[in-house]
Amino acid sequence: MAKKSLSLKGLVAELEIKNIETYHDRVELLTSEEKYDGIISRAFSNMEVFIKSTKHLIKSQGVWYGMKSKKILDDEMININDPWALEKLDVPFLQAERYLVKVSSS
Repeated sequence: MAKKSLSLKGLVAELEIKNIETYHDRVELLTSEEKYDGIISRAFSNMEVFIKSTKHLIKSQGVWYGMKSKKILDDEMININDPWALEKLDVPFLQAERYLVKVSSS
């Protein structure tokens, strides 16, 4: 996992993106005085666990983003009470359907 984090930090530096922070730690252990506009996850957990694990880090008008397969419509989103939307993604070289789930914090 540390290798992925270093790779992401390198990409952010190469693209000269100034408003992104990356961390390599358990999300439940992260503490921050600052709250974030958005939190992104890919292959972390289901959306309910992701939201519960990061609720202490997001602004009241923030958005959680997760990349998911089509099965999320039936399985993962049933317990999500916050407003959410799906956006179909075209992932190069991947034949499976993928969606960007956007959940608005309340």
